[in-house]
Amino acid sequence: MAEKIRVKIRGKEYLLKGDDELTIQKAGDMVNSEIESLGTGYLNQAEETIAILAALNIAEKNLKLSRDKTNDENYLITELDRMAKYLDEAVSK
Repeated sequence: MAEKIRVKIRGKEYLLKGDDELTIQKAGDMVNSEIESLGTGYLNQAEETIAILAALNIAEKNLKLSRDKTNDENYLITELDRMAKYLDEAVSK
């Protein structure tokens, strides 16, 4: 059952609904951190622009992590196949 979770971003509280409070809190902290770090470099930009830049940065990090995970999985599959082939050949001798 979804529960109400308060998240603070840039000093403003947002009431969200979700099943995993810890994950939502961490996500809120991540968004807040990204916005805060961008806010110092873009002082003359509107809050909306900073929020969009933060969302794009977080999405880019997520896509990179996803790509890295896929690459790691493919590497492990290749190595496991190679080991299985080696073991098959060793047992066949």
